[in-house]
Amino acid sequence: MNAELLSLCEAFAANREALRTTFHFEYDTLLSVCANIFTARGLTATEERLKAARELLKNETGPFSNFRGTGRLAFISLLAASREPEALLARSLRNYEALKGCFHRSEYLALGAAILADMAPNDDPERRALAGRSLYERMKEEHRFLTSAEDSVVALLLTFSDKSEDALVAEMEESYRALKERFSSSNAVQAASHVLCLGEGGSARRVEALLALYDGFTARGRRYGRHYELPILAALSVLDREPASTVEDVLAIDGALAGLRGYRSIFGIDKKTRLSHAAMLAADGDLGARPMEAAALAGTVAMVAAQQAAMCAVICSTTATSAAASG
Repeated sequence: MNAELLSLCEAFAANREALRTTFHFEYDTLLSVCANIFTARGLTATEERLKAARELLKNETGPFSNFRGTGRLAFISLLAASREPEALLARSLRNYEALKGCFHRSEYLALGAAILADMAPNDDPERRALAGRSLYERMKEEHRFLTSAEDSVVALLLTFSDKSEDALVAEMEESYRALKERFSSSNAVQAASHVLCLGEGGSARRVEALLALYDGFTARGRRYGRHYELPILAALSVLDREPASTVEDVLAIDGALAGLRGYRSIFGIDKKTRLSHAAMLAADGDLGARPMEAAALAGTVAMVAAQQAAMCAVICSTTATSAAASG
């Protein structure tokens, strides 16, 4: 493993530990995804910044705000990772007001508002909302009972693609049908198909890349998750890489994580989850720890959107699990 990837692993483990010690009762999955918000940007999460972001969110939103629900750690992390947290929160709240004109109020929509504010600070939220709603309706037509409020976030992210609406819908459906032949979880497959349609080269090639990665891990005696982990693998699949070498990179990262805090004890994170974390970090490597705005200006906005869509899929899955447990 090269020094850059090793440094990425160490930073991720440190960021995860900072979040865990500051927010003791959060789900491990959510802690890991939020740790990656910092890691992908080359930033260090500190208790001081996290607590300051939590207080900012508390002071600027009401107790029943959708920004303070079960997914609040994602908002806090975005604020703590921002150079201008006050401005980011103000944009997020304005975006939310605009998005409510096209979507039902929900924690997921609040997440979408915050991600848009972070990813595209000069964006027109009304225009984005209209385009996202149109895509959401098309998604609903294809999967009436499968598509729900959580898909509003990815519908907004899909609008960052330069493909037509028809092309996006066709590609996500092609990917969905192909992946359903291998994976039983309809929600996971749908989330992965959303991420895949943000890539280039045709849906068949991207599905082939995802399956090659999955089968590559199996061939090496490793089990990769078939649920919320699939969108992470999809984000890795849209990158222009050879699957065989990507498998080696992910396994190398996995090996490095195995020796770090939170992974190395018998009570640490299990091997299957650790492998999904390694895949997430391998995808970060292509971003080069650049800020989201810089990545967009460099012409990689679709790749950034794919990363964000995968992150949202995990957050939404965790949020739904948390809500069900507390209900």
